Amino acid sequence: MAVLLTFLLLLILLYAALWGGSLILQGYFYNVPATGLIWRAAAGAAVMAVFLTIWYALDRRSPGKYDTFLNFTAYDIVELDTFDAIRVTPAGVEKVVTYTRPTRARRGSEYRTSDYKDAKGLSFNRSDTDSMVLAIRVKLPNVEEPIRLQAVDVEKKDATGKVRYVFNTPQEYREVGGNRTMMDQTVGKLIVPKGGTLFVNLLLNLLQYLLWMAVLWPILRYEFWHAFCGAIILGLATMLIGVPVLLGSNRVETTKPTPPPAQEKTETTPAAVRLIPTMGERA
Repeated sequence: MAVLLTFLLLLILLYAALWGGSLILQGYFYNVPATGLIWRAAAGAAVMAVFLTIWYALDRRSPGKYDTFLNFTAYDIVELDTFDAIRVTPAGVEKVVTYTRPTRARRGSEYRTSDYKDAKGLSFNRSDTDSMVLAIRVKLPNVEEPIRLQAVDVEKKDATGKVRYVFNTPQEYREVGGNRTMMDQTVGKLIVPKGGTLFVNLLLNLLQYLLWMAVLWPILRYEFWHAFCGAIILGLATMLIGVPVLLGSNRVETTKPTPPPAQEKTETTPAAVRLIPTMGERA
């Protein structure tokens, strides 16, 4: 229903703008407006309304995934609550240490801290006197197998041919057989490239300029260079004002907080307290 209402609203607004604007501008540039301006404006409004509604529907399904050039990012960041660090001792023995963000209570609600600690309460450190983190293992929701992020370019050979580990600053951990990464300076934040989404965003942003050109030139019968300049102006206005306002309604709707019932809060608190010793036993 929201998509249909958005289409109808866009259709009305665009028709009024194209018909009224062309009536004035074509009268100024060409003395008389194009013949059949009423249906031409309706056709142009329908073209742009359909396009913008499709963009709105895509963003409604995946908020923030399809945006303008100014707001689009080529990756998503997934903030983890817990992960396993694969630490290697000087003797070459691997050990798994689980790090998690402790839960704190404030003003009757719970939140997780930004610092990751192990079962002993020690903060994450990529290397110490006993071991160093050569890999990070992450269990993602709705994914059966955990992914392994391996430290990139840390194995160095000395003059004797012996392998030594030398960390970079910052140190990157890259998914084995994939393209997801994590940096040691922002540990716990998984960087997920959007991949094919980049192409769709480029297509949406460039296509709107071409559609404005089609609306102004063959449909509304502006001269070519008038249509070309008008498409640039309207395209910029769409990208800077129109689309952000249109997609902003999705962001408000999807990010509106829904506080949990008081009963659920009291039930989840003991589980959060038991989380750390359980992970300590695994480590």
